Amino acid sequence: MSRALTPRWALLFALGACGVCAAAEPLTLEKALEAVVERNERARIADADKEAAAGRLKQARAFFFPTVSLNGNYTRRAFENTRDINGTQVPLTQINAFSATAQMKWTLFDARGIPLYRAASANLRASEHLSREDHRLLAFEAADAFLQTIAADALLKAAEKHTEVAQQALKDAQARQTAGLAGTNDVTLAQLEASTAEVNRTEAVGRATSARVSLGYLLDVPTAKVQTLTEPESLVTTANAQPLEVEAATVAQAQEHRSDVLALKESAVAAGHAADEPSMRWVPSLSATGQARATNETGLAGRALDGYLGFDLTWVLFDGGDRYGARDALLAQARAATLQARLRERKVAVDVENALVALRTSRAGLLQARIAEEIATRNATESGLLYRQGLTSALQLADASARQFEASAIHVQKRYAVVLALLDVRAALGLDPLGREVTP
Repeated sequence: MSRALTPRWALLFALGACGVCAAAEPLTLEKALEAVVERNERARIADADKEAAAGRLKQARAFFFPTVSLNGNYTRRAFENTRDINGTQVPLTQINAFSATAQMKWTLFDARGIPLYRAASANLRASEHLSREDHRLLAFEAADAFLQTIAADALLKAAEKHTEVAQQALKDAQARQTAGLAGTNDVTLAQLEASTAEVNRTEAVGRATSARVSLGYLLDVPTAKVQTLTEPESLVTTANAQPLEVEAATVAQAQEHRSDVLALKESAVAAGHAADEPSMRWVPSLSATGQARATNETGLAGRALDGYLGFDLTWVLFDGGDRYGARDALLAQARAATLQARLRERKVAVDVENALVALRTSRAGLLQARIAEEIATRNATESGLLYRQGLTSALQLADASARQFEASAIHVQKRYAVVLALLDVRAALGLDPLGREVTP
Protein backbone atom coordinates (compact mmCIF):
# COMPACT_ATOMS: atom_id res chain seq x y z
CA MET A 1 0.00 0.00 0.00
CA SER A 2 1.27 3.42 -0.87
CA ARG A 3 -0.73 5.41 1.67
CA ALA A 4 -1.90 5.04 5.25
CA LEU A 5 -5.35 3.57 5.63
CA THR A 6 -6.54 6.79 7.35
CA PRO A 7 -5.10 10.32 7.54
CA ARG A 8 -2.14 10.68 9.86
CA TRP A 9 -3.96 12.96 12.29
CA ALA A 10 -6.81 10.45 12.61
CA LEU A 11 -4.30 7.67 13.21
CA LEU A 12 -2.57 9.60 15.98
CA PHE A 13 -5.90 10.43 17.56
CA ALA A 14 -6.99 6.79 17.47
CA LEU A 15 -3.76 5.23 18.59
CA GLY A 16 -2.92 7.67 21.33
CA ALA A 17 0.44 8.76 22.66
CA CYS A 18 1.71 5.18 22.98
CA GLY A 19 1.57 4.78 19.22
CA VAL A 20 -1.13 2.08 19.01
CA CYS A 21 -3.80 2.22 21.66
CA ALA A 22 -4.43 2.82 25.29
CA ALA A 23 -3.69 -0.09 27.55
CA ALA A 24 -7.36 -0.98 28.05
CA GLU A 25 -8.49 -0.30 24.47
CA PRO A 26 -8.87 -3.40 22.27
CA LEU A 27 -6.74 -3.51 19.14
CA THR A 28 -8.74 -3.92 15.93
CA LEU A 29 -7.46 -5.23 12.62
CA GLU A 30 -7.87 -1.79 11.05
CA LYS A 31 -5.71 -0.17 13.73
CA ALA A 32 -3.11 -2.90 13.37
CA LEU A 33 -2.90 -2.24 9.62
CA GLU A 34 -2.54 1.47 10.23
CA ALA A 35 0.17 0.91 12.81
CA VAL A 36 2.27 -1.44 10.69
CA VAL A 37 2.33 1.03 7.79
CA GLU A 38 3.19 3.93 10.08
CA ARG A 39 5.71 2.24 12.36
CA ASN A 40 7.34 -0.75 10.73
CA GLU A 41 10.80 -0.03 9.31
CA ARG A 42 10.16 -2.02 6.16
CA ALA A 43 7.53 0.50 5.04
CA ARG A 44 9.98 3.32 5.55
CA ILE A 45 12.71 1.39 3.75
CA ALA A 46 10.38 1.06 0.76
CA ASP A 47 9.76 4.81 0.85
CA ALA A 48 13.50 5.46 1.05
CA ASP A 49 14.11 3.25 -2.00
CA LYS A 50 11.53 5.28 -3.90
CA GLU A 51 13.24 8.52 -2.87
CA ALA A 52 16.57 7.10 -4.03
CA ALA A 53 15.07 6.38 -7.45
CA ALA A 54 13.79 9.96 -7.58
CA GLY A 55 17.29 11.15 -6.80
CA ARG A 56 18.73 9.09 -9.65
CA LEU A 57 16.18 10.67 -12.00
CA LYS A 58 17.41 14.11 -10.94
CA GLN A 59 20.95 12.99 -11.73
CA ALA A 60 19.86 11.88 -15.19
CA ARG A 61 18.07 15.20 -15.73
CA ALA A 62 21.23 17.11 -14.76
CA PHE A 63 22.85 15.73 -17.94
CA PHE A 64 20.86 18.29 -19.96
CA PHE A 65 21.91 21.36 -17.95
CA PRO A 66 25.19 23.25 -17.75
CA THR A 67 27.66 23.09 -14.91
CA VAL A 68 28.97 26.40 -13.63
CA SER A 69 31.94 26.76 -11.32
CA LEU A 70 33.57 29.78 -9.71
CA ASN A 71 37.17 29.92 -8.55
CA GLY A 72 38.92 32.70 -6.61
CA ASN A 73 42.65 33.15 -6.06
CA TYR A 74 44.81 35.41 -3.91
CA THR A 75 48.59 35.55 -4.13
CA ARG A 76 50.97 37.50 -1.88
CA ARG A 77 54.38 38.22 -3.45
CA ALA A 78 57.56 39.66 -2.02
CA PHE A 79 57.79 42.47 -4.55
CA GLU A 80 56.06 43.94 -7.55
CA ASN A 81 57.35 43.22 -11.07
CA THR A 82 57.10 46.05 -13.64
CA ARG A 83 58.31 46.76 -17.17
CA ASP A 84 59.10 50.01 -18.91
CA ILE A 85 56.93 50.34 -21.99
CA ASN A 86 57.62 53.52 -23.92
CA GLY A 87 58.52 55.35 -20.79
CA THR A 88 55.60 54.03 -18.82
CA GLN A 89 56.02 51.60 -15.96
CA VAL A 90 53.57 48.80 -16.55
CA PRO A 91 53.09 46.38 -13.61
CA LEU A 92 53.20 42.75 -14.69
CA THR A 93 52.70 41.23 -11.24
CA GLN A 94 51.28 42.79 -8.10
CA ILE A 95 52.37 42.24 -4.55
CA ASN A 96 48.75 41.42 -3.73
CA ALA A 97 47.24 39.62 -6.71
CA PHE A 98 43.56 38.82 -6.95
CA SER A 99 41.74 36.82 -9.61
CA ALA A 100 38.33 35.24 -10.06
CA THR A 101 37.35 32.79 -12.76
CA ALA A 102 33.87 31.65 -13.74
CA GLN A 103 33.63 28.59 -15.99
CA MET A 104 30.65 27.04 -17.71
CA LYS A 105 30.42 23.67 -19.45
CA TRP A 106 27.26 22.68 -21.25
CA THR A 107 26.53 19.60 -23.30
CA LEU A 108 24.25 21.11 -25.91
CA PHE A 109 23.45 17.78 -27.51
CA ASP A 110 24.37 14.22 -26.66
CA ALA A 111 21.93 11.59 -27.91
CA ARG A 112 22.94 9.16 -25.14
CA GLY A 113 21.26 11.31 -22.51
CA ILE A 114 17.77 10.76 -23.98
CA PRO A 115 17.47 6.97 -23.43
CA LEU A 116 19.27 7.22 -20.10
CA TYR A 117 16.77 9.81 -18.88
CA ARG A 118 13.87 7.68 -20.08
CA ALA A 119 15.33 4.65 -18.31
CA ALA A 120 15.65 6.63 -15.06
CA SER A 121 12.03 7.78 -15.38
CA ALA A 122 10.83 4.21 -15.88
CA ASN A 123 12.94 3.04 -12.94
CA LEU A 124 11.30 5.67 -10.75
CA ARG A 125 7.84 4.44 -11.74
CA ALA A 126 8.95 0.87 -11.04
CA SER A 127 10.21 1.94 -7.62
CA GLU A 128 6.87 3.61 -6.86
CA HIS A 129 5.02 0.41 -7.73
CA LEU A 130 7.43 -1.64 -5.61
CA SER A 131 6.91 0.71 -2.68
CA ARG A 132 3.14 0.24 -2.89
CA GLU A 133 3.60 -3.52 -3.17
CA ASP A 134 5.88 -3.59 -0.12
CA HIS A 135 3.30 -1.64 1.87
CA ARG A 136 0.56 -3.99 0.68
CA LEU A 137 2.43 -7.19 1.52
CA LEU A 138 3.42 -5.77 4.89
CA ALA A 139 -0.27 -5.13 5.62
CA PHE A 140 -1.08 -8.75 4.74
CA GLU A 141 1.68 -9.95 7.01
CA ALA A 142 0.22 -7.86 9.83
CA ALA A 143 -3.27 -9.24 9.12
CA ASP A 144 -1.93 -12.80 9.20
CA ALA A 145 -0.15 -12.17 12.50
CA PHE A 146 -3.28 -10.56 13.93
CA LEU A 147 -5.46 -13.55 12.98
CA GLN A 148 -2.85 -16.04 14.18
CA THR A 149 -2.89 -14.31 17.55
CA ILE A 150 -6.69 -14.46 17.76
CA ALA A 151 -6.58 -18.14 16.76
CA ALA A 152 -4.01 -18.80 19.49
CA ASP A 153 -6.34 -17.11 22.00
CA ALA A 154 -9.23 -19.31 20.86
CA LEU A 155 -7.07 -22.42 21.22
CA LEU A 156 -6.10 -21.27 24.69
CA LYS A 157 -9.77 -20.93 25.64
CA ALA A 158 -10.43 -24.44 24.35
CA ALA A 159 -7.48 -25.76 26.37
CA GLU A 160 -8.71 -23.97 29.49
CA LYS A 161 -12.17 -25.46 29.05
CA HIS A 162 -10.61 -28.90 28.57
CA THR A 163 -8.67 -28.39 31.81
CA GLU A 164 -11.84 -27.43 33.68
CA VAL A 165 -13.67 -30.51 32.38
CA ALA A 166 -10.74 -32.76 33.27
CA GLN A 167 -10.55 -31.30 36.79
CA GLN A 168 -14.29 -31.85 37.26
CA ALA A 169 -13.94 -35.43 36.00
CA LEU A 170 -11.14 -35.97 38.53
CA LYS A 171 -13.38 -34.68 41.34
CA ASP A 172 -16.17 -36.98 40.18
CA ALA A 173 -13.82 -39.97 40.09
CA GLN A 174 -12.51 -39.20 43.57
CA ALA A 175 -16.08 -38.84 44.87
CA ARG A 176 -17.10 -42.14 43.32
CA GLN A 177 -14.04 -43.84 44.80
CA THR A 178 -14.88 -42.44 48.23
CA ALA A 179 -18.42 -43.76 47.85
CA GLY A 180 -17.07 -47.14 46.81
CA LEU A 181 -18.57 -46.88 43.33
CA ALA A 182 -15.23 -46.79 41.45
CA GLY A 183 -11.76 -48.17 41.84
CA THR A 184 -8.41 -46.46 42.09
CA ASN A 185 -7.83 -46.98 38.37
CA ASP A 186 -10.65 -44.53 37.58
CA VAL A 187 -8.94 -41.90 39.72
CA THR A 188 -5.59 -42.64 38.09
CA LEU A 189 -7.09 -42.24 34.62
CA ALA A 190 -8.77 -39.00 35.66
CA GLN A 191 -5.47 -37.70 37.06
CA LEU A 192 -3.73 -38.58 33.81
CA GLU A 193 -6.37 -36.77 31.78
CA ALA A 194 -6.16 -33.72 34.07
CA SER A 195 -2.37 -33.68 33.76
CA THR A 196 -2.57 -33.97 29.96
CA ALA A 197 -5.10 -31.15 29.82
CA GLU A 198 -2.80 -28.97 31.94
CA VAL A 199 0.10 -29.69 29.56
CA ASN A 200 -2.08 -28.67 26.62
CA ARG A 201 -3.12 -25.50 28.42
CA THR A 202 0.50 -24.59 29.19
CA GLU A 203 1.49 -25.11 25.57
CA ALA A 204 -1.48 -23.01 24.45
CA VAL A 205 -0.36 -20.21 26.78
CA GLY A 206 3.10 -20.35 25.21
CA ARG A 207 1.70 -20.20 21.67
CA ALA A 208 -0.56 -17.27 22.53
CA THR A 209 2.33 -15.40 24.15
CA SER A 210 4.65 -16.04 21.20
CA ALA A 211 1.96 -14.87 18.78
CA ARG A 212 1.64 -11.61 20.71
CA VAL A 213 5.38 -11.09 20.77
CA SER A 214 5.50 -11.56 16.99
CA LEU A 215 2.57 -9.20 16.45
CA GLY A 216 4.07 -6.56 18.72
CA TYR A 217 7.40 -6.81 16.89
CA LEU A 218 5.68 -6.41 13.53
CA LEU A 219 3.73 -3.36 14.72
CA ASP A 220 6.77 -1.99 16.60
CA VAL A 221 4.88 -1.72 19.89
CA PRO A 222 5.36 -3.34 23.31
CA THR A 223 3.71 -6.71 23.78
CA ALA A 224 1.58 -5.20 26.54
CA LYS A 225 -0.18 -3.06 23.92
CA VAL A 226 -1.50 -6.08 21.98
CA GLN A 227 -3.03 -8.04 24.83
CA THR A 228 -6.67 -7.42 23.91
CA LEU A 229 -7.63 -8.01 20.28
CA THR A 230 -11.01 -7.55 18.65
CA GLU A 231 -12.04 -10.32 16.29
CA PRO A 232 -12.75 -9.00 12.78
CA GLU A 233 -16.32 -10.30 12.57
CA SER A 234 -16.99 -8.71 9.20
CA LEU A 235 -13.91 -10.40 7.73
CA VAL A 236 -14.96 -13.77 9.17
CA THR A 237 -18.46 -13.32 7.76
CA THR A 238 -17.15 -12.32 4.36
CA ALA A 239 -14.78 -15.30 4.30
CA ASN A 240 -17.78 -17.63 4.61
CA ALA A 241 -20.04 -15.68 2.27
CA GLN A 242 -17.80 -14.56 -0.60
CA PRO A 243 -18.49 -16.26 -3.94
CA LEU A 244 -16.10 -19.06 -4.79
CA GLU A 245 -15.61 -17.88 -8.36
CA VAL A 246 -13.81 -14.82 -9.69
CA GLU A 247 -14.74 -13.40 -13.08
CA ALA A 248 -12.16 -13.50 -15.84
CA ALA A 249 -12.38 -9.71 -16.16
CA THR A 250 -11.41 -9.36 -12.49
CA VAL A 251 -8.36 -11.59 -13.01
CA ALA A 252 -7.41 -9.60 -16.11
CA GLN A 253 -7.71 -6.39 -14.12
CA ALA A 254 -5.46 -7.85 -11.44
CA GLN A 255 -2.91 -8.74 -14.11
CA GLU A 256 -2.95 -5.17 -15.35
CA HIS A 257 -2.96 -3.35 -12.02
CA ARG A 258 -1.15 -5.50 -9.45
CA SER A 259 1.78 -3.47 -8.19
CA ASP A 260 4.42 -6.16 -8.52
CA VAL A 261 3.43 -6.79 -12.15
CA LEU A 262 3.49 -3.07 -12.93
CA ALA A 263 6.91 -2.75 -11.29
CA LEU A 264 8.35 -5.53 -13.48
CA LYS A 265 6.80 -4.01 -16.59
CA GLU A 266 8.34 -0.63 -15.84
CA SER A 267 11.68 -2.30 -15.14
CA ALA A 268 11.44 -3.93 -18.57
CA VAL A 269 10.70 -0.54 -20.13
CA ALA A 270 13.72 0.93 -18.33
CA ALA A 271 15.92 -1.92 -19.58
CA GLY A 272 14.70 -1.29 -23.12
CA HIS A 273 15.61 2.40 -22.92
CA ALA A 274 18.99 1.56 -21.45
CA ALA A 275 19.61 -0.81 -24.39
CA ASP A 276 19.12 2.13 -26.78
CA GLU A 277 22.02 4.06 -25.29
CA PRO A 278 24.93 2.22 -27.04
CA SER A 279 23.37 2.87 -30.48
CA MET A 280 23.23 6.59 -29.68
CA ARG A 281 27.02 6.67 -29.43
CA TRP A 282 27.09 6.86 -33.23
CA VAL A 283 25.57 10.35 -33.06
CA PRO A 284 28.06 13.24 -32.69
CA SER A 285 27.85 15.26 -29.49
CA LEU A 286 28.08 19.02 -29.23
CA SER A 287 29.21 20.90 -26.14
CA ALA A 288 30.02 24.49 -25.24
CA THR A 289 32.66 25.82 -22.86
CA GLY A 290 32.81 29.39 -21.62
CA GLN A 291 35.08 31.18 -19.17
CA ALA A 292 35.24 34.70 -17.71
CA ARG A 293 38.22 35.95 -15.68
CA ALA A 294 38.72 39.07 -13.58
CA THR A 295 42.08 40.12 -12.07
CA ASN A 296 43.97 43.10 -10.80
CA GLU A 297 47.04 42.05 -12.81
CA THR A 298 46.27 43.53 -16.20
CA GLY A 299 49.74 42.76 -17.60
CA LEU A 300 50.87 44.01 -21.00
CA ALA A 301 47.39 43.61 -22.47
CA GLY A 302 45.98 46.00 -19.92
CA ARG A 303 42.75 44.04 -19.49
CA ALA A 304 41.30 43.31 -16.08
CA LEU A 305 38.45 41.31 -17.60
CA ASP A 306 38.85 38.53 -20.12
CA GLY A 307 36.95 35.50 -21.30
CA TYR A 308 36.15 33.12 -24.11
CA LEU A 309 33.41 30.89 -25.49
CA GLY A 310 34.09 27.71 -27.43
CA PHE A 311 32.24 24.81 -29.00
CA ASP A 312 33.35 21.21 -29.28
CA LEU A 313 31.99 18.67 -31.73
CA THR A 314 32.92 15.06 -30.93
CA TRP A 315 32.22 12.06 -33.11
CA VAL A 316 33.51 8.71 -31.99
CA LEU A 317 33.81 6.74 -35.23
CA PHE A 318 35.24 3.58 -33.71
CA ASP A 319 35.50 2.50 -30.08
CA GLY A 320 36.92 -0.97 -30.53
CA GLY A 321 33.46 -2.57 -30.63
CA ASP A 322 32.49 -1.56 -27.09
CA ARG A 323 29.14 -0.12 -28.20
CA TYR A 324 28.20 -3.37 -29.92
CA GLY A 325 29.02 -5.49 -26.89
CA ALA A 326 27.18 -3.13 -24.57
CA ARG A 327 24.14 -3.12 -26.86
CA ASP A 328 23.99 -6.92 -27.08
CA ALA A 329 24.29 -7.30 -23.31
CA LEU A 330 21.64 -4.67 -22.59
CA LEU A 331 19.26 -6.06 -25.21
CA ALA A 332 19.53 -9.49 -23.59
CA GLN A 333 18.82 -7.96 -20.19
CA ALA A 334 15.81 -6.12 -21.64
CA ARG A 335 14.43 -9.36 -23.10
CA ALA A 336 14.93 -11.11 -19.76
CA ALA A 337 13.15 -8.28 -17.94
CA THR A 338 10.23 -8.45 -20.40
CA LEU A 339 9.94 -12.21 -19.97
CA GLN A 340 10.09 -11.83 -16.19
CA ALA A 341 7.20 -9.36 -16.32
CA ARG A 342 5.24 -11.69 -18.57
CA LEU A 343 5.93 -14.63 -16.24
CA ARG A 344 4.68 -12.69 -13.23
CA GLU A 345 1.61 -11.53 -15.16
CA ARG A 346 0.67 -15.12 -16.03
CA LYS A 347 1.34 -16.14 -12.43
CA VAL A 348 -1.44 -13.82 -11.23
CA ALA A 349 -4.12 -16.09 -12.71
CA VAL A 350 -2.46 -19.12 -11.08
CA ASP A 351 -2.28 -17.31 -7.73
CA VAL A 352 -5.96 -16.45 -7.90
CA GLU A 353 -7.00 -19.99 -8.82
CA ASN A 354 -4.82 -21.56 -6.10
CA ALA A 355 -6.21 -19.13 -3.53
CA LEU A 356 -9.77 -19.98 -4.56
CA VAL A 357 -9.01 -23.71 -4.30
CA ALA A 358 -7.63 -23.14 -0.82
CA LEU A 359 -10.73 -21.13 0.11
CA ARG A 360 -13.05 -23.91 -1.10
CA THR A 361 -11.03 -26.51 0.77
CA SER A 362 -11.00 -24.42 3.94
CA ARG A 363 -14.74 -23.89 3.83
CA ALA A 364 -15.37 -27.60 3.39
CA GLY A 365 -12.94 -28.37 6.20
CA LEU A 366 -14.63 -25.81 8.46
CA LEU A 367 -18.05 -27.40 7.85
CA GLN A 368 -16.77 -30.85 8.75
CA ALA A 369 -14.86 -29.49 11.74
CA ARG A 370 -17.99 -27.77 13.06
CA ILE A 371 -19.98 -30.99 12.77
CA ALA A 372 -17.17 -32.98 14.40
CA GLU A 373 -17.00 -30.52 17.32
CA GLU A 374 -20.76 -30.72 17.86
CA ILE A 375 -20.63 -34.52 17.90
CA ALA A 376 -17.57 -34.58 20.17
CA THR A 377 -19.21 -32.12 22.57
CA ARG A 378 -22.39 -34.18 22.69
CA ASN A 379 -20.36 -37.34 23.19
CA ALA A 380 -18.37 -35.80 26.03
CA THR A 381 -21.56 -34.56 27.73
CA GLU A 382 -23.26 -37.93 27.41
CA SER A 383 -20.12 -39.77 28.61
CA GLY A 384 -19.98 -37.54 31.67
CA LEU A 385 -23.61 -38.27 32.56
CA LEU A 386 -23.16 -42.00 31.99
CA TYR A 387 -20.01 -42.07 34.09
CA ARG A 388 -21.69 -40.36 37.00
CA GLN A 389 -24.45 -42.97 36.73
CA GLY A 390 -21.89 -45.76 36.66
CA LEU A 391 -22.85 -46.81 33.12
CA THR A 392 -19.50 -46.19 31.44
CA SER A 393 -15.82 -46.43 32.31
CA ALA A 394 -13.31 -43.76 33.23
CA LEU A 395 -11.31 -44.68 30.14
CA GLN A 396 -14.25 -43.89 27.87
CA LEU A 397 -14.82 -40.61 29.72
CA ALA A 398 -11.17 -39.60 29.31
CA ASP A 399 -11.27 -40.53 25.64
CA ALA A 400 -14.42 -38.47 25.09
CA SER A 401 -12.86 -35.46 26.81
CA ALA A 402 -9.69 -35.71 24.73
CA ARG A 403 -11.68 -36.04 21.52
CA GLN A 404 -13.74 -32.98 22.41
CA PHE A 405 -10.60 -30.89 22.91
CA GLU A 406 -9.09 -32.12 19.64
CA ALA A 407 -12.31 -31.36 17.76
CA SER A 408 -12.48 -27.87 19.30
CA ALA A 409 -8.86 -27.18 18.40
CA ILE A 410 -9.40 -28.31 14.81
CA HIS A 411 -12.55 -26.19 14.56
CA VAL A 412 -10.66 -23.11 15.70
CA GLN A 413 -7.88 -23.75 13.20
CA LYS A 414 -10.34 -24.28 10.35
CA ARG A 415 -12.34 -21.20 11.31
CA TYR A 416 -9.34 -18.93 10.84
CA ALA A 417 -7.92 -20.94 7.94
CA VAL A 418 -10.96 -19.78 5.96
CA VAL A 419 -10.18 -16.14 6.76
CA LEU A 420 -6.51 -16.59 5.85
CA ALA A 421 -7.58 -18.19 2.57
CA LEU A 422 -9.76 -15.14 1.85
CA LEU A 423 -6.74 -12.91 2.49
CA ASP A 424 -4.78 -14.99 -0.02
CA VAL A 425 -7.51 -14.39 -2.61
CA ARG A 426 -7.36 -10.65 -1.98
CA ALA A 427 -3.58 -10.67 -2.12
CA ALA A 428 -3.67 -12.49 -5.47
CA LEU A 429 -6.16 -9.93 -6.83
CA GLY A 430 -3.92 -7.03 -5.81
CA LEU A 431 -6.28 -5.77 -3.09
CA ASP A 432 -5.41 -4.83 0.47
CA PRO A 433 -6.42 -7.06 3.46
CA LEU A 434 -9.70 -5.17 3.82
CA GLY A 435 -10.63 -5.81 0.18
CA ARG A 436 -9.91 -2.31 -1.08
CA GLU A 437 -8.02 -1.41 -4.25
CA VAL A 438 -4.49 -0.12 -3.75
CA THR A 439 -4.18 3.24 -5.51
CA PRO A 440 -1.19 5.59 -5.90
